Amino acid sequence: MLERLRDGRLGGYAADVFAPENPCDHPVNKEILTFPNTVVSSHRAFLSDAAEHSQRLRLAQEVRRVLVSGEPPLFGRLA
Repeated sequence: MLERLRDGRLGGYAADVFAPENPCDHPVNKEILTFPNTVVSSHRAFLSDAAEHSQRLRLAQEVRRVLVSGEPPLFGRLA
């Protein structure tokens, strides 16, 4: 991405996930952030009220299923 931004072959770049998570912790990501045609947002879509409710409901249903049936969790470890 950095090379394509530098040479103009990429018209823009948008991201919400970086490795490492903080883009300023890596020199390539840090430079990408300096381009005016780069847009970044935090990776937080899962934090909506609806998503939180859904996640809690699915977890509670799975705990109940395990307790009632005695079978192992469907989704691996719950922790």
